Amino acid sequence: MSRLWSRAETCSTFDPSEVQELLDYAAQEFNNSGIKDKLESVWRQTGVKPIELDNLADCPESLLYVWVYFIRMHNQRQSGMSVNPLSFSDMQAFFSLEQVHPLSEEISIICRLDAIALKAYSDQSKAESKKNTPKK
Repeated sequence: MSRLWSRAETCSTFDPSEVQELLDYAAQEFNNSGIKDKLESVWRQTGVKPIELDNLADCPESLLYVWVYFIRMHNQRQSGMSVNPLSFSDMQAFFSLEQVHPLSEEISIICRLDAIALKAYSDQSKAESKKNTPKK
């Protein structure tokens, strides 16, 4: 399997470093919910740019459209007792409505973004559950 994955990476139409930048950006957005906006607000109010602002990941321009696709699907996500992953049928319906024929690599990136979002929700849920559990 790893051999197949390494072959797929060599046939990539996207720069792997840009894909990683996008994944880092997603993790930052889901784990730090709005940290960039907060830091920019501090900068506007104080006139002093927080050092942390320089260390934040940016969404690479070349993959911004994939991020937008993902966020649009993410915002329409079905959820019940827990947050469910985006299904391939959800993606197919979305792209069909948009009249877009995504590359398999774009689908793969969206799945990786979804995994980051789901992990962030799971971690947040566990932290809230732990916080709300009475201590003995």
